Amino acid sequence: MDLAVVVQSCDKYEFVWERWSKCFQGAFVPKDIPVCFLSELRVNEYLKPNSNFVNLRVVPDDWSNRLIEALTVLIPHKFIFYMQEDMFPRALLFKWHLELFHSILNEMMFDALQVSPNSKHYTLEDCFPSHPIKIKTFANESNYLVSHQPRLWKKEFLLSCLEKGESPWTNEIEGTKRIRKRKPSIGFIEWNWYEHMIKKGKWIK
Repeated sequence: MDLAVVVQSCDKYEFVWERWSKCFQGAFVPKDIPVCFLSELRVNEYLKPNSNFVNLRVVPDDWSNRLIEALTVLIPHKFIFYMQEDMFPRALLFKWHLELFHSILNEMMFDALQVSPNSKHYTLEDCFPSHPIKIKTFANESNYLVSHQPRLWKKEFLLSCLEKGESPWTNEIEGTKRIRKRKPSIGFIEWNWYEHMIKKGKWIK
């Protein structure tokens, strides 16, 4: 599949790493798909040694600059399943899940495929009613065409949504405005497989 899971964090969120690492490593079943945990100067010491979990450190910089560097210099894979460290799985994630998402992305010629709970902020269209899996697409007028909820991305498309000097929040808003003109094809599968555990830098659970 030429796919890597990328989990972006920053050293300020080091207090999350122990609980996240225990939760995610217990839920992520595949042993042959790399999981790249992005930090800055600090090392996530809670990742299993000699496993498919690897800590990639990027020089402290703006959020988008760090992600661009990681994707262009450190991670060679063509497909990126991106998420962030405040997302804690509550369901097992098997290899066949990622293979299925990859197959749908290619079959439907999507630029990205989001796998998350639904939101009132999304405008979705039911374009594949006969497909055995309930797949929707983001309408071009929807908010969050660029979203950092768990998504499988074509890496070149993800890079095209990034501009240097952006925060994650700015990137979602301004990135959506930028790509709307291009009418991207972004799929959506509703699956409540994780929960957010951090809000405004503090535990909520």
